[in-house]
Amino acid sequence: MRHTYAAWSLAAGVSLFALSRRMGTSLAMIDATYGHLAPDAEEQEAALLDAFDAAASAGRSALSPS
Repeated sequence: MRHTYAAWSLAAGVSLFALSRRMGTSLAMIDATYGHLAPDAEEQEAALLDAFDAAASAGRSALSPS
């Protein structure tokens, strides 16, 4: 049941860090055991950072005098 929870959580997009906290174990153990189930983790992280950067840039340009 523990493995199923971890696998489904990762499939749903839960981060390895969040999963390690939820399961009460180290990030290293989660990564070693379940990391292969999150192959797009780097792409997801990049997309989140790009969205944050775009929002921050839009906020800066709205405050800049024309």
